[in-house]
Order: sequence, then structure tokens, then C-alpha cells
Amino acid sequence: MSIQNGYCIIFLIMAALQVICAIVAFKSDKLISNYAGRLNLALAVPLIANVMIIKSGDAGLSYFSYYLSYIGMDLVMVSLINYTEKNTV
Repeated sequence: MSIQNGYCIIFLIMAALQVICAIVAFKSDKLISNYAGRLNLALAVPLIANVMIIKSGDAGLSYFSYYLSYIGMDLVMVSLINYTEKNTV
């Protein structure tokens, strides 16, 4: 197995765990659960974009993956700001 495939497997496992944690958070009745679920889903987007960057052999797909990664990081920042804003005293 190459290092490239190893990183892809690690990133995919991390993204799957983020989605599972988001599903569990959305099912919870706590007030913080909705914001935690959104944050977990936002964290999965850059991970999936990184897998696409690693595995792509086409320049167009690489550019799309980079843009998806940037959008994902923006989603993470917005979700983190909402998380801290709504859950602080």
C-alpha cells in the first residue's frame, strides 16, 4: 500500500467518524447538540476534499477539490463561531 492510499483511508475514516458523531449529536435532546452536529458535518467537508485532492489525476478535479476544501474551511469557521456564540454565557 502506498502512502497516498494510506492517507486516503485515514481521511475517509475520519470523515465517516465525523458524520457518525453528527448523526448522534442531532439525535440528542441537549441544547448544544444541533451546533455540535453542524460543526461535525462541517469538519467532514475538508476531509473529503483532501481525499479528492490526493486521488485526482486531473487538474480540473484538483482545482474543484481545492475550492471545496476552502469552502469547507469557511463552513468550519462559521460553524465554530455559531457554536461558541450560542453556547457562551
